[in-house]
Amino acid sequence: MKRCLKCGHLLQPIIPPAGNLRFLSCTNPNCDYVISEPFKSPHYDLLPVPYDEVIKVIENERREAEKNTVIIGQARLTEVYPSKDRTVTVAKLQARIKQEYTLRPYDSVYYGKIIGVVSEQTKNYLTLLFDRSKDLPKEAPLKIAEPVILYDSAATILQEKSKRDGQHLSLFVQIPGVNPPKPIEKTKNVITVKEYDLDPEKQSIVQEIITMPQWDYRAIEGPPGTGKTTTIAVAAIEAVEKGATVLITSHTNVAVDNALEKIFFLRRDLKDQIVRIGHPAKISKIIRQFIDTPSPHEGYRKWLKRILLTKRIIGMTIAKLSVCDNVYGLNVSSKETGRWPTFDYVFIDESSTVPLCTSIIPIYYSRQWVIFGDTRQLPPIVRSLHKYAGAWSLMELAATNPQKIRMLTIQRRGNKKIFEAISKLFYQGKLNHHQTVTNSFLNVSISTNGWLKEALEPVNPLIWVQIDNGYMDWCKVKKGRIEGASGANPLEAAAAIKIYGTILNSGIPSSDIAIITTYRAQANLIREVIKELKKTEEPIVASLYHYRKGQEPNEEYEPEDPENLLDLRLAETVDSFQGREKDLVIYSITTHYEHKALLDYRRTNVAFTRARSKLIILSSLQSATKTPWLKYLKQTSHFIKINENALQPELGKVNEKHQKICRR
Repeated sequence: MKRCLKCGHLLQPIIPPAGNLRFLSCTNPNCDYVISEPFKSPHYDLLPVPYDEVIKVIENERREAEKNTVIIGQARLTEVYPSKDRTVTVAKLQARIKQEYTLRPYDSVYYGKIIGVVSEQTKNYLTLLFDRSKDLPKEAPLKIAEPVILYDSAATILQEKSKRDGQHLSLFVQIPGVNPPKPIEKTKNVITVKEYDLDPEKQSIVQEIITMPQWDYRAIEGPPGTGKTTTIAVAAIEAVEKGATVLITSHTNVAVDNALEKIFFLRRDLKDQIVRIGHPAKISKIIRQFIDTPSPHEGYRKWLKRILLTKRIIGMTIAKLSVCDNVYGLNVSSKETGRWPTFDYVFIDESSTVPLCTSIIPIYYSRQWVIFGDTRQLPPIVRSLHKYAGAWSLMELAATNPQKIRMLTIQRRGNKKIFEAISKLFYQGKLNHHQTVTNSFLNVSISTNGWLKEALEPVNPLIWVQIDNGYMDWCKVKKGRIEGASGANPLEAAAAIKIYGTILNSGIPSSDIAIITTYRAQANLIREVIKELKKTEEPIVASLYHYRKGQEPNEEYEPEDPENLLDLRLAETVDSFQGREKDLVIYSITTHYEHKALLDYRRTNVAFTRARSKLIILSSLQSATKTPWLKYLKQTSHFIKINENALQPELGKVNEKHQKICRR
C-alpha cells in the first residue's frame, strides 16, 4: 500500500464505476492529498471495433427510445406571433399537462405532428417556438418522444450502404467483407495562421489537421477553456481556403453554433459560404441568419444539391444529419453533384458524448475526421451495457491510439484557483493558466453581512457551504412510460435562492449566473421558487441527472441530455459563447449521502468548469470517502458552515413549494 506524501497515512485506491481515471486518496479525513491516474478499462477496444457489438447497441437503443414516446397532455392555440427577430413563430397554448410532467426551456415537444421548443411553462399555458413554415392546428395533443430515426439511419448505413460506398467505415468498424482504404498522403505545405493569434500549441495542431492524409483521423482532447472551439474554427477556415468542404457536427446544437460563431467572428468574408441546418428555436440568434430551408417549389433533394453546390461550411447536429440521410436522400444528392463522400472534412465536437453507434452517420459522409472532445467530461447517454464497443464514445475509442491523439493545455476560461483544482483532480496537473484569466474575480460589491457576504467575497473564488441537517427527499417523476424518482434538498435549495437573490441585488445580471444541481427535481424546485419570488423571469438552472430507476443498491440513474447542461442560455437570448460558461456557478450537491449519481466525476467536472470567476458548492454531505474530488474541494475551498436559521425566509417558501411539486 502506498502512503500519503503529506501526512504518512495510507492511500486508498478508488476506481469510479465509469470513466478513465482512478484516484489515490489519503485515508486521513483531515488531509487533502489526492492524485488521479489514467486508467485503461479492460473493456476498451481499439479501432476498428467488432461489427456485431455496434449493431447490438443500435438495436437496443432504438427499442429503448421507442419506450419514451408518450402523450403528456392536450393543448389549444390561443395566440401566434413572430419572435422579435422574426426568425421563429411563437405560439401560446392553453395546455392541460399531466401533473407528473414538468417542461423546461429548450425541451422538445410535439404539438400534434409538429415539433416545437419550450420557451415557458406556467400553470395553464405553454409557450412554444416553431419553424416559421409550419401551419399550426387549433387544437392537438402534446407529446414527448426520442428520435428513433437516428438509429434507423446508423443501422441502414452499416448494414446496407457501407458495402456499396462506405468502405471507409471499416476504419472504425470491422465490417464483414469490407477492407479499409489506405491513407493517401498530402503535400505538407506550411500554413500561415498568425492572423488568428494562435499559440504555438494550437498552430501545431491546426497544421497537423490540414496536412493529415485522406482516410485518416485525429482526436483532439480539449479540456474546458483550452480553446477547442478556436482550434475547430481556424482548422475549418484553413481547410476551406484550400478548397475543401467542411461539415461541423455534434450531438448538441450549442457546440455546432459555437464553432460557426467563431468562424464568423474570425472571417466575416466567409459569410456566404456558411449554412446552418436545424430548428431555428434551438439555434443561436447570431447563427440564425445562416439557416437555409427549401423554397416553396423546391424539393428536399434539390435543396440539398443547391446547398452542396453553393456552400463550403455546413453545420448541423448528428440528429439532423440522420434526417438528411434517411429522409431527404443526402447520399443521392451528393452523388448527383459529383461529390462522394459529401465532405472533405467532418469536425465532430463534444465527441465524448457521441457513442460510436451514431457517430457512424457523420463518419460515412466524410473522408477525413477530426474528433474533438474530453474523456473527463460528459459521457454518452446509452442504455446498453458499456462493455459493447458501440456504446463507447467515439472520443474514448479514438484516444486509445497514441499516434492519433493530441491535447490542448492552455486554459483561458476561469480563475486560476478554480482551474488549478480541476487540473490536479482530473488532468494530472497538465493545464496551464493564461495570464489573462489567472486573477479573474467576480466584479461585485455586497452590502449584506454574515455568511452571504463571506460567500460572495470576490477574493475567494472557490467556496464550500456546508449545511447542517440538510437532507434529500425522493420525488416521483415520469419520463415517457418510465416511472422513477428524483431528488430534492429544501435546505440547499433555499441557500441557492438566497445567494441568487443577493447577487442579483448587487447588479450582476441573471444571464451571468447559473445554478446546477445533481437532480432535476432540485432544479425544478429552485426554478419555481425563484419565479414565484419574482427575482427574475427565468433563471438559468440545469441538472446532471433526471431520475433514478429501482432501489439501492441496484438503482440506475438517467443522465440529463448533454445539451441541457452545456447550453446555459436563456431562451431567445444571448449567443452560444455566453451559454457555456458563467461568472458565477452555484452547484447544489443535493444529496446528503454518497450514492451512485455522485460517483461519476465526469459530470461534476462539467458543473465545476462552467464557472469563470466564482464557484460556490452547497453541500449536505456527511462524508466523501468514495468521492475524493469532492473531499479535496471541500478542504481546499473557503469553508463556511450554516444551519437552517440562516436560510429564512426563503426556506419557508421552499418547503411550501416542495410539498406541492414533490409527489412522494
